[in-house]
Amino acid sequence: MRMSTISKSRISGGGSAFATALGATIRERRRGLGLSQAELGFPLTRAYVSQVEHGHLSPSLGSLLLIAQRLGIPAWELLRLVNNRMTMR
Repeated sequence: MRMSTISKSRISGGGSAFATALGATIRERRRGLGLSQAELGFPLTRAYVSQVEHGHLSPSLGSLLLIAQRLGIPAWELLRLVNNRMTMR
């Protein structure tokens, strides 16, 4: 049986454990690099980056790739860090 879009959203969408862990990981790395939210996200808005960092939404694949690049790590490494954060809970 296929998983519905609503079910997928609960697993990885805004407010999910994944979105929260991703946001915290991005915020931690961004602050460590001394970047503002605006610097990290351009051309994404500062408000968008804030929503991601607070776990209110999950970025699209394109946005995730841009954010990872600005953080100086490959997207797979960012996701590995998120996975580690989630398994430590």
